[in-house]
Amino acid sequence: MVIVGLCLVHVCKSQRLTPALRTGLTFSRIQGGTEHDDRGLPLETHLFTTGGHLGIGTDIALTSQFGLRAELLYNQKGTEYRYDGSSYWIFPTIDNERRYATGTRRMLLSTRNTYLELPVLMYLRSGRATFVAGFSMGQLLRSKGTGELLFSGITTNGSPTPPFRVALEFDYLRDPLQVPLWSDEVLLLPLDGVFVEVPIRMSAYYEATTRPERYFYRLDLASQIGADFNLSYNLFIGFRWSYSLRDVINDRQDVLRQRLDEQQRYILRNAIQRYSVLQLSGGIRF
Repeated sequence: MVIVGLCLVHVCKSQRLTPALRTGLTFSRIQGGTEHDDRGLPLETHLFTTGGHLGIGTDIALTSQFGLRAELLYNQKGTEYRYDGSSYWIFPTIDNERRYATGTRRMLLSTRNTYLELPVLMYLRSGRATFVAGFSMGQLLRSKGTGELLFSGITTNGSPTPPFRVALEFDYLRDPLQVPLWSDEVLLLPLDGVFVEVPIRMSAYYEATTRPERYFYRLDLASQIGADFNLSYNLFIGFRWSYSLRDVINDRQDVLRQRLDEQQRYILRNAIQRYSVLQLSGGIRF
């Protein structure tokens, strides 16, 4: 390790470093693990959402055309999640019991996660183009979700549930775990001879398991490829595509929305879901 460190110090001292600043738009979505109905049609879709990125980095030239690139990047990733189809609802009663219903759920949730990323890449220059490939490691700093949910159905005792709408206000990193309500703002509905509670607003863990774990993993590892094109000696534009190398959603909190098990408990999805991310950037070299 000492020899490797001395070699890196020698390379950095003997080669010219080229710092650069880049910023632009990030288009991202989550892929994998989609639920389907009995006919094989998807109940869920993940659409691309738009964020931004800002970073600074430097090139370490090993030859005139080849070298290493390291960056520190503030990057916004997420997904536009939609669910439309058969589902369930668990109603808490004022006596701290439960009533269960099956019906139709329509849900729209826009999630935006902010990461501090460290990409380490190899680059190859060819004319005015520079091609890059490598890996990045990201630490989740912030995780928010907003949207709405509409549900209607029938209870296991045969009582119809009137349609109700719930605002989704999620903070995946700060919302309390295992807390049934986001606030005291609830609707009381008569159902099966008792009053049940329906939230006006939901937190991230209203529909969650009892495990004290967060929905998104804090660490994201991804592969990256891309290219930059020089507009002048200092100015450039480019693109970068990355794909997660590991699951980004915690399996212990990732539950199916279509159905419960025979004991009316949550069913874990147990699927690998990854980010697919495209960055379009402009920047300046110093």
